Amino acid sequence: MSIGSVFHDSYQYTEFSRVSKIALNNAYKLNSPIENVISLYTHVATSYYNLEEYDSSKVYYNKILDGFDEMGYSINVVKSRAELYLGMIKIKEEKYLEAVQDLDKLLNILEDNQDTLHSLLVLSKILEPLKELNKIDHLNTQIDKMELFINNYKLNSEELMEFYWSISKVLRQIDVNKSEYYKNMAIENMDIFLKQYISLKDKELIKSNHETLKEINFIIN
Repeated sequence: MSIGSVFHDSYQYTEFSRVSKIALNNAYKLNSPIENVISLYTHVATSYYNLEEYDSSKVYYNKILDGFDEMGYSINVVKSRAELYLGMIKIKEEKYLEAVQDLDKLLNILEDNQDTLHSLLVLSKILEPLKELNKIDHLNTQIDKMELFINNYKLNSEELMEFYWSISKVLRQIDVNKSEYYKNMAIENMDIFLKQYISLKDKELIKSNHETLKEINFIIN
């Protein structure tokens, strides 16, 4: 495992950003293959996103898409992730209609390729803009689809926590009882997720940097 991955997986985003940019500069100097450069673009783009530097993040996610266009790839996990994050950035920018259009298009591609996990990731992100656009029927349809995927696909506790929490948040002002149910499911899986970290220092680091954990703890404390 690279030092950059260690920083990312432990939610030390500033250090992850610093190491990723050093690695990318070295790749440029060594004239590394485009596949290696794209991998490093992903690290840099993600580090900027985690630090809420969305304009810089967009630059590198678009570089990823340009790289795959150059190689002639139409479908790829890394490319799909880049398109997902670009949609998420549009949500941060409150460009809700554009976000829904882009994420719906990506979701159709992922479902056609039976990519359940990434379909769930897209579904979990499309809920917020649908709520903001007051597209409640579409929102409920996507929640039903998430429930179907969750019940038929093996997910770890962190993934379940995030998916349940995404549903709970959007239902808060629509269906309080269902929102509470999904909140409790998210908390249950949060507790399971945190049990894998023995060190109190590690737990506190994750709680202070993991976006979903921060949101849940803000609500319950």
